Amino acid sequence: MSKNITEIPYTEMVERGMSIARVNPNAIERFRGLIQDIYTRDIPMKHDWQFLFVSSAITTIAEFKTGNASATTDSAIVTFSSDATITSDMVGRKIKFSGNDVVYKVDSFISAQSIQILPPLNGATNLTSVSYSIFQPTYALAPNFDRFPKGGGLYRWSGNEKEILPEEPYQEYTENYSGSLSIPEKVILVGMDTAGNPLLELRPAPKDARVYSYDYLKRLPPMMETTANLVRGVSAQTTAVSFIGTAQFSEINTDSATINYFRVDVLGKGQDSQWYPVLGYTGNSALTLRSVFANSAITSSANYTITEIPKMPSMLHTAILYGAVAETMMDQGDEKAAVFYAKYAQVLSDAKRIYVTRVYVQDIHGIQEEWDYRR
Repeated sequence: MSKNITEIPYTEMVERGMSIARVNPNAIERFRGLIQDIYTRDIPMKHDWQFLFVSSAITTIAEFKTGNASATTDSAIVTFSSDATITSDMVGRKIKFSGNDVVYKVDSFISAQSIQILPPLNGATNLTSVSYSIFQPTYALAPNFDRFPKGGGLYRWSGNEKEILPEEPYQEYTENYSGSLSIPEKVILVGMDTAGNPLLELRPAPKDARVYSYDYLKRLPPMMETTANLVRGVSAQTTAVSFIGTAQFSEINTDSATINYFRVDVLGKGQDSQWYPVLGYTGNSALTLRSVFANSAITSSANYTITEIPKMPSMLHTAILYGAVAETMMDQGDEKAAVFYAKYAQVLSDAKRIYVTRVYVQDIHGIQEEWDYRR
């Protein structure tokens, strides 16, 4: 760790790891990639870590069934009675007609009394003034959604208790699919929307508007850093830092959930770094430290680094370092790779006792492992 904090910021992790593994400076991009892979993919997949748990909610949309609808077989155009008011917001939803077995997609909006469906109307019988239902079975989850915890997920409140809606295997989903609307009992993940947000389908599709909460494990974004331009100077025992030109704060995560650290590079790198947490930013040319700059004043321009720490307990920071070093040594044919793989596994094992099994016992597995999944 550095001289003054127990966390290991991203930049220090790269510097120390490259030194330990004797990585050629020209391969820094590759080593950075290994750090990010261990951090964002490998460690989060090992367990349902307690620190990755977050909660959110979705609000279902009530079905729309005012008036009646008419359509001609093999035609994609549907017309509605004058008392129906169709809106462009309904594009992408599903529509089901009385007397027709197919569930169609509302493909495009034409007018308040007309839409286009996909596929065209199936069957040999035209629809004339029949009842219908426009409904929304799928909903976007949080942008950082990764997976539901084992035995958990979407839930509704019933009698002051959480009533879990379990995930449904795809085979059951296809066998039991119905266009009838009701109170949802199960859910299934069905891909992503155009914004990249995971989509959840409720089964059966919801008939009424209602709030459903859900617990999930979040995805971790890559760690970032910036060294753009120079620091103008820093006075000792102060918290104000100014920069020459634009510091490019846009190159780092500055949201409230991210803890960034600042250092002046000439005062030490890697193990010798002296990091100071950033409290806030002023434009693109100044920042405020959370604690005073304890070194001698920097009176002339100097190189600096602003970087972030992993969004996980500091106990696991060394796991990221050891994992990346082990992968690098293995590629280099270094026999010490096994030593660092063992260190990596040991840190994960120790952390699991605190952040997984101390809370509850859980083993990650997929629905394909259920004894009755394949029939």
